[in-house]
Amino acid sequence: MAGDSMSFQIVVPDSVRVGEPVAITLRLTNTTDRPLMLNLLGRPIAFDITVRRTDGTVVWQRLKGAVVSQILAVRTLQSGTSLEFKDVWRQTSTAGEPVPPGHYTVTGTLPTDSPPGLRSAPVSLHIVSRH
Repeated sequence: MAGDSMSFQIVVPDSVRVGEPVAITLRLTNTTDRPLMLNLLGRPIAFDITVRRTDGTVVWQRLKGAVVSQILAVRTLQSGTSLEFKDVWRQTSTAGEPVPPGHYTVTGTLPTDSPPGLRSAPVSLHIVSRH
Protein backbone atom coordinates (compact mmCIF):
# COMPACT_ATOMS: atom_id res chain seq x y z
CA MET A 1 0.00 0.00 0.00
CA ALA A 2 1.77 3.10 -1.20
CA GLY A 3 1.08 6.38 0.58
CA ASP A 4 0.61 8.26 -2.71
CA SER A 5 -2.12 5.85 -3.83
CA MET A 6 -4.55 6.56 -1.01
CA SER A 7 -5.65 9.20 1.41
CA PHE A 8 -5.97 8.46 5.14
CA GLN A 9 -7.63 11.12 7.25
CA ILE A 10 -9.40 11.57 10.54
CA VAL A 11 -12.57 13.62 10.82
CA VAL A 12 -13.63 15.24 14.11
CA PRO A 13 -15.68 18.36 14.88
CA ASP A 14 -13.69 21.57 15.33
CA SER A 15 -15.19 22.07 18.77
CA VAL A 16 -17.61 20.44 21.19
CA ARG A 17 -19.04 21.36 24.59
CA VAL A 18 -17.78 19.70 27.75
CA GLY A 19 -19.38 16.29 28.20
CA GLU A 20 -20.70 15.94 24.62
CA PRO A 21 -19.78 12.70 22.84
CA VAL A 22 -17.21 13.31 20.09
CA ALA A 23 -17.93 11.46 16.83
CA ILE A 24 -14.68 10.38 15.16
CA THR A 25 -14.32 8.90 11.68
CA LEU A 26 -11.21 7.46 10.05
CA ARG A 27 -11.48 7.50 6.26
CA LEU A 28 -9.21 5.55 3.90
CA THR A 29 -9.75 6.50 0.24
CA ASN A 30 -8.28 4.94 -2.91
CA THR A 31 -7.07 7.92 -4.96
CA THR A 32 -5.86 5.86 -7.93
CA ASP A 33 -7.65 4.75 -11.08
CA ARG A 34 -7.26 1.07 -10.18
CA PRO A 35 -8.36 -1.26 -7.35
CA LEU A 36 -5.96 -1.58 -4.39
CA MET A 37 -5.46 -4.64 -2.20
CA LEU A 38 -5.32 -3.77 1.51
CA ASN A 39 -3.84 -6.03 4.19
CA LEU A 40 -5.46 -4.92 7.43
CA LEU A 41 -5.21 -6.52 10.87
CA GLY A 42 -7.91 -7.77 13.18
CA ARG A 43 -11.38 -9.22 13.12
CA PRO A 44 -13.19 -6.93 13.12
CA ILE A 45 -10.60 -4.69 11.47
CA ALA A 46 -8.61 -2.91 14.16
CA PHE A 47 -8.20 0.85 14.22
CA ASP A 48 -6.87 3.14 16.89
CA ILE A 49 -7.62 6.70 17.88
CA THR A 50 -5.34 8.74 20.13
CA VAL A 51 -6.28 11.99 21.86
CA ARG A 52 -3.44 14.15 23.19
CA ARG A 53 -3.09 17.40 25.07
CA THR A 54 -1.25 20.12 23.21
CA ASP A 55 1.93 19.18 25.13
CA GLY A 56 1.78 15.70 23.57
CA THR A 57 0.55 13.84 26.67
CA VAL A 58 -1.76 10.97 25.71
CA VAL A 59 -5.20 11.45 27.28
CA TRP A 60 -7.10 8.58 25.66
CA GLN A 61 -6.23 5.75 23.33
CA ARG A 62 -9.04 3.62 21.89
CA LEU A 63 -7.10 0.33 21.86
CA LYS A 64 -5.25 0.84 25.15
CA GLY A 65 -5.38 -2.52 26.92
CA ALA A 66 -7.33 -4.17 24.09
CA VAL A 67 -6.32 -7.48 22.54
CA VAL A 68 -6.19 -7.25 18.75
CA SER A 69 -6.20 -10.50 16.83
CA GLN A 70 -3.36 -10.82 14.37
CA ILE A 71 -5.71 -12.16 11.70
CA LEU A 72 -5.00 -10.61 8.32
CA ALA A 73 -8.06 -9.16 6.60
CA VAL A 74 -7.51 -8.70 2.87
CA ARG A 75 -9.80 -6.09 1.34
CA THR A 76 -10.03 -4.66 -2.17
CA LEU A 77 -10.69 -0.94 -2.31
CA GLN A 78 -12.05 0.14 -5.69
CA SER A 79 -10.88 3.35 -7.37
CA GLY A 80 -12.38 6.44 -5.74
CA THR A 81 -14.04 4.50 -2.92
CA SER A 82 -13.46 4.74 0.83
CA LEU A 83 -13.48 2.57 3.92
CA GLU A 84 -14.69 4.30 7.07
CA PHE A 85 -14.11 3.36 10.69
CA LYS A 86 -16.18 5.16 13.33
CA ASP A 87 -16.17 5.51 17.09
CA VAL A 88 -17.22 7.98 19.77
CA TRP A 89 -14.94 9.47 22.42
CA ARG A 90 -16.83 10.20 25.65
CA GLN A 91 -14.36 12.91 26.77
CA THR A 92 -12.77 10.69 29.37
CA SER A 93 -9.18 9.73 29.93
CA THR A 94 -8.00 6.17 29.48
CA ALA A 95 -8.49 5.84 33.26
CA GLY A 96 -12.14 6.90 32.89
CA GLU A 97 -11.83 10.40 34.34
CA PRO A 98 -13.55 13.37 32.62
CA VAL A 99 -11.13 15.62 30.74
CA PRO A 100 -11.19 19.41 31.22
CA PRO A 101 -12.03 21.98 28.55
CA GLY A 102 -9.10 22.91 26.32
CA HIS A 103 -7.32 22.17 23.10
CA TYR A 104 -6.51 18.59 22.06
CA THR A 105 -5.10 16.84 19.00
CA VAL A 106 -6.56 13.64 17.60
CA THR A 107 -4.82 11.09 15.34
CA GLY A 108 -5.89 7.81 13.83
CA THR A 109 -3.93 4.63 13.14
CA LEU A 110 -4.87 1.70 10.95
CA PRO A 111 -2.64 -1.34 11.58
CA THR A 112 -1.50 -3.15 8.43
CA ASP A 113 0.78 -6.07 7.67
CA SER A 114 3.63 -3.53 7.31
CA PRO A 115 4.44 -1.78 10.61
CA PRO A 116 3.86 0.95 11.62
CA GLY A 117 0.65 0.87 9.55
CA LEU A 118 -1.15 3.98 8.37
CA ARG A 119 -1.26 7.10 10.52
CA SER A 120 -3.40 10.17 9.92
CA ALA A 121 -2.18 13.71 10.26
CA PRO A 122 -3.23 15.16 13.63
CA VAL A 123 -6.34 17.33 13.75
CA SER A 124 -7.36 19.86 16.39
CA LEU A 125 -10.31 19.53 18.73
CA HIS A 126 -11.40 22.27 21.12
CA ILE A 127 -13.53 21.33 24.13
CA VAL A 128 -15.35 24.41 25.36
CA SER A 129 -17.04 24.97 28.71
CA ARG A 130 -20.83 25.06 28.93
CA HIS A 131 -21.01 28.81 29.66
